[in-house]
Amino acid sequence: MTYRFNLFKSHILILLGLMCSSLCISQSAINRTAHTRAALGIKSSKGYNFKIINNEISTDSTLAVTRKFNDKGYRTETAVYRNGILATTYQFEYQDDTLLVSLKSYINHQKKFIQESLFKYDNNKNLVKQYEADKDNGPNMTTKYKYNKLGQRIKSTFRSMGRKITEEKFKYDERGNKIEKISCIPTKQRFIYRYDKLDRLTHVHKILKNGTKVLLEYYEYQDSRKTKHILHTSRTKTGINGPIKLSYSDTLTKEEIIGLADQIIKETEYLNGQLNGYRRYYYE
Repeated sequence: MTYRFNLFKSHILILLGLMCSSLCISQSAINRTAHTRAALGIKSSKGYNFKIINNEISTDSTLAVTRKFNDKGYRTETAVYRNGILATTYQFEYQDDTLLVSLKSYINHQKKFIQESLFKYDNNKNLVKQYEADKDNGPNMTTKYKYNKLGQRIKSTFRSMGRKITEEKFKYDERGNKIEKISCIPTKQRFIYRYDKLDRLTHVHKILKNGTKVLLEYYEYQDSRKTKHILHTSRTKTGINGPIKLSYSDTLTKEEIIGLADQIIKETEYLNGQLNGYRRYYYE
């Protein structure tokens, strides 16, 4: 059960990373990690078709991602190539060409359906329910979202096979920035978020039971460069080349270069100061 949930979490968090970059940071992915990030990201910055080349330093292999969009700039298909061979395809279906209602994934060399995520919205077009079904087990993960009057998400509830796995609650400042997240199940955890004068995220802290603040992430901005530092965590994080299991003493650094059209050009990743991989983006 925990394993399926962790897949889902990273899932929400490598096609939303592969997506997020061109979505103004607004993912099952190569191996089930792509669904929901794609679902919540949805729109490309300019509606351009483009591809990503992922250079894996450790394995000397190459990952390439290409995407297609409809006339309104929303993604209709993502194709993932491993070492030049088509590996996985993700297909997107919309209501009124804008609201994603279905995301299906296939193993291409077998033409085999893997999984489908379905999405429902309220009258304000806020995503209120998402559930996933795979070929073998049927519906297995359901997520419900609740919003305040400003349309800000204040609660997320995750269930697997009908059983509540976790629940998250959120608070915002007067400028609309998320400033707190409380994860309630299985144990209560509190996270706080801080921003600079331009409303850019700068720090993420975890608050321990004794009130101690532990820095988990911090961000630096310089011209077209954005750098994210992840530290003080023993969790698995989504890396350029897939999940990375971190120990408490590790530091994972992700650097993004943004081009003139506000589109990401390159991502570079370092683990404890050593180059771990990089990803280039090409636009038509």
